[in-house]
Amino acid sequence: VWDNLTKNTTMYFPGYRFAGWNTKADGTGTHYDNYQRVRNLITGHNAVVRLYAQWATELFDVIYDPNGGTGDVPRSTYGPGKQVTLATGGFSRTGYTLVGWSDETHRSNTDPQYILGGTTTMPASDLKLYAHWSPITYKIIFEKNSMDASYSVGGSMDPVTATYDVPSKLPANQYT
Repeated sequence: VWDNLTKNTTMYFPGYRFAGWNTKADGTGTHYDNYQRVRNLITGHNAVVRLYAQWATELFDVIYDPNGGTGDVPRSTYGPGKQVTLATGGFSRTGYTLVGWSDETHRSNTDPQYILGGTTTMPASDLKLYAHWSPITYKIIFEKNSMDASYSVGGSMDPVTATYDVPSKLPANQYT
């Protein structure tokens, strides 16, 4: 007599997916798919067939988002609970330095949640990480730039430190 195995719709094991049935708990016996059509599993009258649920590690992706930058960091795949070494680069952004990763698009503080090349434990879901950027600082230096050697330009001006994407007020000209 042909029959279908009972379909597993209720058993759940976090971080794993149901991978079918087996006649041995360790998976070394005969494998049966979920709801597989079977025949003659037993030969004796009122015999019992014991099938053991089999579980396979569910794999999840680490997904890197440039968060305003450009470039490419390939996805990587891990099982839950595994140690993940985070990417050390792959993205660039004009005027900024990649300093780490965060699971939020914008963090309220200046420190990244995860450092470049650091590690974290893979959750039982995809992990989306956003690039965490720090604007570069630079100096504005003022030159006298005398166009005619017969004229002497006097005075001096101190350099100004500026931050990329932050408006800077330039001082009044001090050259004479």
